[in-house]
Amino acid sequence: MISDTKTTLNESNYDNERISRLQRDLDAYLFQRKEYENPHVYIGEEYEKYIGYLCAQHGYFVDFNGIKKQKQDSGIDIIAKSAEHTLLIQCKCWSSERRINENVIDQLVGSKRFYAKENNIPEESLIAIVVTSTRASDEAQKHAKLMGIVICEKVYLKKYPQIKGFLFYNGDNAELEYRLPFDEDYYDDFAYTYFYTVQEAEDAGYKRVIFKVPPTKTAPSKSKETEIPIIQTSVHTASESQTKQKTIAPQKALTPQEVRKSKEKPSVFEILFYVSYVLVTLISIIILYINSAMEKGRLLSAVITGTVFGYLGFIVAVSIIKSVLDGIKELIDYFK
Repeated sequence: MISDTKTTLNESNYDNERISRLQRDLDAYLFQRKEYENPHVYIGEEYEKYIGYLCAQHGYFVDFNGIKKQKQDSGIDIIAKSAEHTLLIQCKCWSSERRINENVIDQLVGSKRFYAKENNIPEESLIAIVVTSTRASDEAQKHAKLMGIVICEKVYLKKYPQIKGFLFYNGDNAELEYRLPFDEDYYDDFAYTYFYTVQEAEDAGYKRVIFKVPPTKTAPSKSKETEIPIIQTSVHTASESQTKQKTIAPQKALTPQEVRKSKEKPSVFEILFYVSYVLVTLISIIILYINSAMEKGRLLSAVITGTVFGYLGFIVAVSIIKSVLDGIKELIDYFK
């Protein structure tokens, strides 16, 4: 028996599909930022957003100064305000091998004084803080103690909700609107709350009325010392009722499987790395073969010994080169 029942796209089906699509876009966006070819490209911005989230959870009104102003942030990434005081926060999400040096502390001291003068407020009402994923050097600790700078060490980036729910007033009517991290005006200075999922925001009565095509992994331009790429995408603004009347084909977001597949292709540096290793090993085998006094098993012995010594020599060389480059980077950061 064949049923003549047809599935229609009613309002309930539409909302379920829309919410699922938005959640897929958000998941793909967050996955790409975590699994990008260069994992440090987005880490600065994500860390600042996380520290801002922690401040908001403690009742502060947060201004993401570093993200919005980029290089013109005057050395202050986050401005968090309460009724009693204002926090001026410098965020440093660095590897555990690096240390916060005194130049970071001295820069924040100057930024604090400049902010007080520019806004005509007493410097005593400001609390300057360095929040970092690593540790501060002894000299930095000394500078911080003398200059009244607070250092929060080993604050690691963790998973946190990234959907913002804004509250607007249109006359006597309150309007609830949520925005995803890639939406236009995500960093607007209005009161907001956080949600983990699109469904949570929808269930709380929030609606999404600002649209922006989810960014993909195409040609990001770099800005700021944290190498935050600015991705140019087209913007579409419409009301929820308009989107129901006219279906707009969304840009297909990359799935986690597609992102992994795109990363399987080796980079130029990986190719050079393996070629260098092979050359070092071959040279070691040839030298040992020529200098060997053995008559029987000469080639086999040279291959085995040359492979071992080639590997060890290559690892030592790479370690030395890495140490030199890290030292140069530390000097550059110091003089900045």
